[in-house]
Amino acid sequence: MKKIMILLFIVGGLIMLRPVDTFMKNIVGDIMYRRNLNIGIVKVVNADKSFNVEIAESGKIHKNIFTLSPDPDLAVDDKVRILYNGGNIDDPILLAPTKPTLVVSVYYALITTTPNEIQKFNMSGELVGQITLPYGYAYSGCAVTLDSQGNIYAELDGEVIKKYDSNMNLLVTKNIEGDNWIETINAGPDGYIYTLELLDEGYDIKKRNASDLTIAGVIPITTDVYLSYVGALGIDSSGNFYVYQNPYIEKYSSGGVLLAQLNVGYMSGGYAGAAVLGNYVYFGRSSSKVYYLPLDLSTYTLWQPGISIFYGITVADNRLVCTGWDSDNDPATAVYDNSRNLVSIVKLPASDFAFKAGGYNF
Repeated sequence: MKKIMILLFIVGGLIMLRPVDTFMKNIVGDIMYRRNLNIGIVKVVNADKSFNVEIAESGKIHKNIFTLSPDPDLAVDDKVRILYNGGNIDDPILLAPTKPTLVVSVYYALITTTPNEIQKFNMSGELVGQITLPYGYAYSGCAVTLDSQGNIYAELDGEVIKKYDSNMNLLVTKNIEGDNWIETINAGPDGYIYTLELLDEGYDIKKRNASDLTIAGVIPITTDVYLSYVGALGIDSSGNFYVYQNPYIEKYSSGGVLLAQLNVGYMSGGYAGAAVLGNYVYFGRSSSKVYYLPLDLSTYTLWQPGISIFYGITVADNRLVCTGWDSDNDPATAVYDNSRNLVSIVKLPASDFAFKAGGYNF
């Protein structure tokens, strides 16, 4: 009888073993999926910045889970933590890191004489690179600008554009199309490079691909052969253009529509360039004087800080960068804030007179 009882106990235990095991697995599963946090592996990165995730190495894929990060730093096979809102497995959120913000150093560039170079500076006025040019260029036959990555674009002798990378290596040499003449060059907020060009009949602005400097579009300005636009091309954050055509400063839309025009008289410093900073656009009146105008061109103000520093004008790091001569008659670059307060003056080497400046401020 005792043997029979022992046998029945063993058989009963074996019968109960599977249901108990199943019961325990269900409890564990409920705990795993009802707690607020779980783990997973990213299987698909979707175009809408959601992710398909395998839950807890279970083989089960939960699709289209979003994160609270505006720019999640996740890739396929990354392990992730999953937050269940209120413990609801149908309302998951990925706890994802955000991609680090790329901080691009800000620079400006000068075209100098003796030596004939393109020189690149950081905003502290420290020389960080230079390119030797084959010969000097006329004041009216060169210009320089930069893009958001620190690449340099130089218009040389009115007929050639060169692109250099941030380390001053030559990337592209582009001969101007046809018999046009480039008056100046500037970078726009949309990633394109713009050139103001003299045509057989009139002027236009060419929109150029930054990669190879080929033409991506044409903005018409005028077909009048008697008008003369010289050396200045300001661009604001909306893509509007500011140019000088004696005796007018003019504002054109990105489509070539004349939006405003103001008579300011003759400006001998027209080739110094034009720079948009804050709510104003700046034009060189002469080597020691600047006009600044509100962006609607409703009026203009003469600014004369007392030094011949306006041979070249540009804007970078929300500051106005001007190059020429300081009060000691030494080559120098002056930096002003957007209220025209002097931030710094940096002397250049005694022979390095600079007469063109270029930057990027978008």
